[in-house]
Amino acid sequence: MDDMGTFRTTVRVAHVARPDERRELPDVMVDTGSEYNWIPAPVLADLGITPVRVERFETADGSVIERDIAFALLGAGGRTTATIVVFAGEGDMVLLGAIGIEGMNLRVDLVGRALVPAGPVPAAAAADARRIEALKKRLGAPSKVDVVRTALDLLERETERRTRVVRWERAVKLVAPTSRPSSPRPAIRAR
Repeated sequence: MDDMGTFRTTVRVAHVARPDERRELPDVMVDTGSEYNWIPAPVLADLGITPVRVERFETADGSVIERDIAFALLGAGGRTTATIVVFAGEGDMVLLGAIGIEGMNLRVDLVGRALVPAGPVPAAAAADARRIEALKKRLGAPSKVDVVRTALDLLERETERRTRVVRWERAVKLVAPTSRPSSPRPAIRAR
């Protein structure tokens, strides 16, 4: 880690069709706030990696830049994955982003200053099938689709309720900034 707590690691980059021809990039910043992986354009070109499209990015100062992107093999922390890479230009930072980290099933261990295995990847099939069958019985739903629709309806209602509570709390703060009612809603008195 450097003075600002930024975590850095060594990253290996290779063409997906030629995994044995790779370049090692030391001191690459691990940035879970960045979606994509930013690799110097000359390194990607030297490996024969060609752009597949142009993507737009918003920088910290709000300006929008365009960069080529492609697919490559990235390796770090003893793992490798095929992932999206940005052709980083001169002056761009070299980053290992969230997509690369997640693709390798790694997590950042800030104390140990290392990328470490994130643990077992959740397997949804068996457990979800049992849960859905149990929910079908509990809800009296005829199909899995009806279970999912009911779950989405419940989530939507809960989201709407939470939104109302947040709006109510904001309104209370505006009306009485120095005192808060003990309950989320004041009693309504009949006249």
